Amino acid sequence: MKLLSYILFGSSLALAKQTYNETFSQTAVYYSEAAFCEGEDLEDWKCGDACKKEPGVTKLFRIKDASNEGVFGFVAYNEVQDLIIVSFRGSQNTANWISNFDYFQEPYKGSETMMVHTGFFSDYELVSPQVISAVSTLIQEHPTARMLFTGHSLGAALTTFAAVDVMEQLSPKNEMLFYSFGSPRTGNQAFSDHIMTLYPDYFRVVHYTDIVPHLPMTEFGFNHAGTEVWYTEPMFSLDHVFCQNVIGTPENENCADTLWSYDPAAHMQYVGINLNYNWCNGTPRGFLEE
Repeated sequence: MKLLSYILFGSSLALAKQTYNETFSQTAVYYSEAAFCEGEDLEDWKCGDACKKEPGVTKLFRIKDASNEGVFGFVAYNEVQDLIIVSFRGSQNTANWISNFDYFQEPYKGSETMMVHTGFFSDYELVSPQVISAVSTLIQEHPTARMLFTGHSLGAALTTFAAVDVMEQLSPKNEMLFYSFGSPRTGNQAFSDHIMTLYPDYFRVVHYTDIVPHLPMTEFGFNHAGTEVWYTEPMFSLDHVFCQNVIGTPENENCADTLWSYDPAAHMQYVGINLNYNWCNGTPRGFLEE
């Protein structure tokens, strides 16, 4: 059995310091999916199945920049879960986004060592003030609430910068949760080390042959952060293993990096949930959108 072989022979596979919660991971998937609905329906928390699965959102800030329609997210509070959520939308045309992937880097906020993906970082910088303002407001109103950073695909990259930004600017004392799905690499090893210093229990979930987590390639100076939670079978199997990434060392290659063939369709199925369509105002979104 594939899973057993990783347990027996993958000596570098390690459980995270904080237990990965699969039920909460599914909750994070729904919050990632909800970001595909950007109108008044989202503010009213009427975004279809994703909103129905996670009732209790009472306040929501839409995060959007008029100069770039591809950047959208939200910051919200769920009173049932006592949870502040930061979620960003993935690409609305994932197939084209994958085919047009670039590999340009720039220094992170003037750092001499940390390099980040120019496109992802510049997109996030457009909305950083909105994120910080919304999060600060909700922390003041709900100082004991937990915080969740989440996103799928492009949304995972943007929420990575949001998570770092919030920690750097606000230094919140709240319990911080960070679950991403199908995230591309966002920077070099120095930047991934920085992420792991701020979020030692970051869970980066990868589904089977999803191609996006392999981009941009390590050969171009990119490196993943966090504990990789790799779902090892196609479709909706929940079999998974862990690969711990360690500060100061290159990316752990014993999980998804062991595969040489990739299926883009795997990008839209996470933790037993199909993200191919998010019905918002009756409009299908996701990988199949042209």
